[in-house]
Amino acid sequence: AVLKGHTESVKGVAMSADGKWIASGSWDKTLRLWDAATGECTAVLEGHTDAALGVAMAADGKRIASGSYDLTVRLWDAATGECTAVLEGVCCCDLVEVDGASSARVASCSCAMGGKPNTAMSVDPLSSISTLFNDPS
Repeated sequence: AVLKGHTESVKGVAMSADGKWIASGSWDKTLRLWDAATGECTAVLEGHTDAALGVAMAADGKRIASGSYDLTVRLWDAATGECTAVLEGVCCCDLVEVDGASSARVASCSCAMGGKPNTAMSVDPLSSISTLFNDPS
């Protein structure tokens, strides 16, 4: 099925572990949540002020993380579409993980921050603390 709804190119896509939901991020600054069986857009998540490039979904499908050129990482409640946390000052292009079981490590990404390539980040949405470390590769 072709999922139609974004008004600009799609940059990031993630699927829930059970295969029931798809999340997409776009240059149109939105994320969309899709029912994988029907192709229906069930929610439009708005809040980024620039392209939503990186998307990751918790294994349980309950949380979504997005990274944007607006220098934020946002965490979303998939059921309500509510943005539950915002980490500012981070250019995040490739979100790779959302841990649905742990409240401590929710998202990580690789990106260039402040001109430092090969930087990784862990986000704690409860305290909005980020931990940075350089990738030795």
